[in-house]
Amino acid sequence: MEARSRHTRSGLFPSVGCAMQFLERCHCQCILPAGGFSMSNKPNIATLMLAFLVGTFSPDLVSSMEQDWQSVPVPGRWESVFGKHDGYAWLKAYVVLPKEWAGQELTLHAGRIDDSDETYFNGEKVGGKGVLAPGGRGASNVDRVYSIPGRVVREGANLISIRIYDIGGAGGITGGTILIKGPTSSIDLSGGTWLGRKGDDLAWKDWTVPVDSLQATLLARQYLMTQGEGAIAPGGGMPLSGHLQRPEGNQLLWYRFPAGKTWTEGLPVGNGRLGAMVLGGPRNWKLQMNEDGIWAGTPADRVRHGAHQYLGEARELLFEGQVVEAQKLMQKQFMSARWTRSYQTLADLTFHQTGISEATNYRRWLDLDEAEVSEQFTSMGVTHRRRVIASRPDECLAVILDADRAGSISIDLGLGRQTGAQLLEPTRIQGQQGWLRFGGRASHGDQHPGSHFECQLSVMAQGGSVRRNGNRIAIQGADTVLLLVSADSDPQGDFDPIRLTAVHGKLEEQQDLSGWYDSFRKRHVTDHSSLMGRVDLQLGTAEMRQLPTDERIRSIRSGKEDVDLVATFFQFGRYLQIASSRPGCLPANLQGLWSHHISAPWNSDYHTNINLQMNYWPAEVTNLAECHEPLFDFIDALVVRGQETARELYDAPGWVAHHTSDVHAFTVPIGRTVWGLWPLGGAWLCRHLWEHYQFGGDEQFLRERAWPVLRGACQFFVAYLVEDPSTGKLVSGPSSSPENAYRTPDGQVADVGMGNAMDQQIIWDLFTMTLKSAEVLGIEDELVSAIRTARTKLARPVIGDDGRILEWSRPWEEVEPGHRHMSHLYALHPGEEWTRESSPEYIEAARRSIDYRLAHGGGHTGWSRAWLLNFFARLGDGEKVAESIRLQLAKSTLPNLLDDHPPFQIDGNFGATAGIAEALVQSHGGVLRLLPALPNSWASRGKVTGLRTRFGVEVTLTWQKGQIIEARLMPFRSQRLAVHYGSESVEVDLVKDREIVLTSIDGKLDRIPSTEQ
Repeated sequence: MEARSRHTRSGLFPSVGCAMQFLERCHCQCILPAGGFSMSNKPNIATLMLAFLVGTFSPDLVSSMEQDWQSVPVPGRWESVFGKHDGYAWLKAYVVLPKEWAGQELTLHAGRIDDSDETYFNGEKVGGKGVLAPGGRGASNVDRVYSIPGRVVREGANLISIRIYDIGGAGGITGGTILIKGPTSSIDLSGGTWLGRKGDDLAWKDWTVPVDSLQATLLARQYLMTQGEGAIAPGGGMPLSGHLQRPEGNQLLWYRFPAGKTWTEGLPVGNGRLGAMVLGGPRNWKLQMNEDGIWAGTPADRVRHGAHQYLGEARELLFEGQVVEAQKLMQKQFMSARWTRSYQTLADLTFHQTGISEATNYRRWLDLDEAEVSEQFTSMGVTHRRRVIASRPDECLAVILDADRAGSISIDLGLGRQTGAQLLEPTRIQGQQGWLRFGGRASHGDQHPGSHFECQLSVMAQGGSVRRNGNRIAIQGADTVLLLVSADSDPQGDFDPIRLTAVHGKLEEQQDLSGWYDSFRKRHVTDHSSLMGRVDLQLGTAEMRQLPTDERIRSIRSGKEDVDLVATFFQFGRYLQIASSRPGCLPANLQGLWSHHISAPWNSDYHTNINLQMNYWPAEVTNLAECHEPLFDFIDALVVRGQETARELYDAPGWVAHHTSDVHAFTVPIGRTVWGLWPLGGAWLCRHLWEHYQFGGDEQFLRERAWPVLRGACQFFVAYLVEDPSTGKLVSGPSSSPENAYRTPDGQVADVGMGNAMDQQIIWDLFTMTLKSAEVLGIEDELVSAIRTARTKLARPVIGDDGRILEWSRPWEEVEPGHRHMSHLYALHPGEEWTRESSPEYIEAARRSIDYRLAHGGGHTGWSRAWLLNFFARLGDGEKVAESIRLQLAKSTLPNLLDDHPPFQIDGNFGATAGIAEALVQSHGGVLRLLPALPNSWASRGKVTGLRTRFGVEVTLTWQKGQIIEARLMPFRSQRLAVHYGSESVEVDLVKDREIVLTSIDGKLDRIPSTEQ
């Protein structure tokens, strides 16, 4: 008792004042019933105060009711908290609903749950997807949208409980839209943490205290106190209603509700090097920013020196059928460690705007034609507008906030980062302008220090006042606020002053901020539209544009057609290419330019076993050839480091690169053999150099840029290939077929072989491209002769007894028949070897291979589905093209139209854009094909302008009811060209810079006579 008395005197137990403060906080944040401290509430409040004073009830007691529950990020994978966990677990969250919602039917959007669920609201089941049992079928790619009956909806605190069964891999609410939609507005449920618990007990669906008690209110309050400022719901909340009208503009992504904290609902801007994801909402707004050079690590030596001495032994083992032993040898002697050296975020620019208690007529949008993100809403009778651009001409981000009533903008803003950065000098204020300098160094704690980086921000207010607020800047009562953000990175910290500082001087002494922004924006739009405006695609009609983009995606998921959204998706891919890859920048990585991570999935690196290549599939055909250039710069860097790898690992001349790399251009095989032992990454990249020549016809580029790379790659493979003793043919190996495995007759699982199908197809393609280049350039030397000889001796793809292409050199049993990679079909796409005209037997075998993969669950990732889209376009199957794009939009596309691997990976966006173009125009195999895979759903009416071909011919097509009305061909070099349309073919003579026009009459192409004199 004596000890208790001392603790009481020292203030461990709350005083009356503390109790009143706690209750007031609860009341102010809408946790107590809306009546607040009314007479009807007084007895309960008095009881609660008494409980506080005598120590019989406290927040600690409330916490003890949840002591077995852990905080799990939503959206996110529960493995980040639970560790590896498959099977049952529960997630729950408390949400406070306004009085007007009580008794009303609501809609719960519970996101995408991995894998199956039963969802409860205040203890009553409201929905579920999939089978909650071992071996049951999951529903991981299905959006959970459940109706909540009005009878269970109460004013104040409510409980959402979700019982989840995870089959394997990621578990939890991993993505999608997560909110409650009410009669007039919605409440965000994402971006914070939910309470999670491993195991299974149906009692967990229910409240642990009476639902109408103050204990229930405090239980909810205790949870919501962990969720940040104003947390009426996990992601924050406020009364908000969406605008009914679509903003003006042609190609838009638009939404009636804020992105909040959900990164996958943000809208991206970028100038190739510097970008931002625009997040938040009316009260709290954020730009998560990136600069393309912020990577951990240095160009460390990762080569296994002298490993080539084991190559011959491994080959002998493989030829003898001892594949597992060979694989173990290669794993031990060839493979370097996989390191976490990630591409990283730059910083977060955060805004808090005061005086925003509610928002009406809310809408936000991304204008693809003008590359500007806008947000607009009305609060307290004032209409607010915010706009963001990433300017290429001025090398910065620009942000403007304005309102239709003077003195209405009061904000607090600052820069921050999860780790590894800080302000480099105190916040500076001078008159109406403020400055922040922020920077640091990329690393992973004390591991792999990498790029130094710096970010500079200048802000100017028109009207009101500007003052320092600690490390932040506070602006009060302004009419307009304008911000400029610049950034640079460098391994040694030698920053480019033009990139970093030049733009900020332009803002000084500006009086008309809106006029200045308009002029600044005009330069930006002119630059962007010079690329974006080269191609236009119209499919169907525009009626569906009145619906917000996220609603259109949900409509597609419900089975409805929306071909106009397909056209927007196509243009969004082009927009992302422009925004993430400009001359002088680094190439687009796994997440393009946009990543909020310190340790990104797969380091957000450059996977060269399809992903990096897919990023650039649309560059040439959709008229963005300049955006291809960063990839060529990266290939040059790979060549330099790949020479040592070729020498030390294979005792070969030339250069080689394996399955992945990063900003440091390493070329060694890393990780496990199933991923890394694949020396064809560089050879595949050579196709991009050849494609650039084919589309553009630039012989100087071919001679000076492409030829040295092609020659070096061929030097390596001429030396690397070895004769298969059983066939006498030249084969590659030891290598994997990217990321796939097989089962040997004795039941062992292996992934290394000799003469795998993809290897042989890529090497044939490399040799063919190089021989064609030599012919163009007039080169005939010893190497060219050796290449020609080696190509004739190459082992070729084999069609198995079941009519499918063999992925390995023998008919091994596939461990994963529905594998996401379809590497053995490279010759169909992106290669040019197999065409319907020249290789019908391989085309049929490829089709059988695709059908088999799909029958076993293939195409389940975003990029894999995009590859299927391109396959079906090459096969001329328009209905499968339509099905593929529908499935990609329905199952593998996030609310902001970014590709969902999952998680977000940008290659699927680029692959889909290329595939849509491939359905309209093809130019591989020496033939120009018009509308080769037009789906019936696109056939009623459409037009595409500006697509490029491998003949240097730009194509514009107009069609109705599946028939070409007009085909305009603009050649940039003279030639005779075969043009195919359906089953018809014509040959046309093209004269440089002289357009010809074709039309179809009863399915036959005919040339319209020229009107030129």
